[in-house]
Formats: sequence, structure tokens, C-alpha cells
Amino acid sequence: MALTLGDVNNLAQIQINSMKAQAALSTTVQLTSRAVSAYKEIMQMQV
Repeated sequence: MALTLGDVNNLAQIQINSMKAQAALSTTVQLTSRAVSAYKEIMQMQV
């Protein structure tokens, strides 16, 4: 947000924060995918 407004004091910190956000999003997507796969596998089990 500060980058788009031109109020940048530390570009390196903005890049680090961006990479952290990207890693968090990637982790969330992977966990969601694994949870859905596990759910589908459990639902396909015969009782």
C-alpha cells in the first residue's frame, strides 16, 4: 500500500513482507488442497 502511494522508506522490508505474504498464501492453498483430498478419500471408503 505504501509503495503505491509513494511513501516508501525501506523497499527491502516491503519485498520481505511481500514474500512472507506469498509464502503464507501458498501454504494455505496447499493445506486446503490436502484437506479436500483427505475428505474425498474418507468419503470413498466403504463401511
